[in-house]
Amino acid sequence: MSRKTTRAPRGVVDTSVVIAGAAAFRGAPLRPETESGKRLLHWIEEGHFQWLYSEEILDEYKEILKRFNVRPGVIGPFINLIREEGVSVAVRKSGSVSPDPGDDPFCACAELWSP
Repeated sequence: MSRKTTRAPRGVVDTSVVIAGAAAFRGAPLRPETESGKRLLHWIEEGHFQWLYSEEILDEYKEILKRFNVRPGVIGPFINLIREEGVSVAVRKSGSVSPDPGDDPFCACAELWSP
């Protein structure tokens, strides 16, 4: 059974968590030196956690990482790793589901995911 279909804990990772690890990815690609960066990479690679995402969420990650001056040569591999190891959730556009409209893609992804 692949690690994507096991019963590992699963969740949608908010952009603020990605930002916390972003500084770790400014150096050598995907070899973080900070604890938050190591945690992000561990979540992705080790399969102990299923990282749920939608394309809208990945777009936000990319935008924020660019804003924090993370190199494109790091952003691309980071996003690709999430795509390869995470679980894609097909989210349809719907009305607001969060008091903060900026959180709607994250809430919708978490609410609409089904095994």
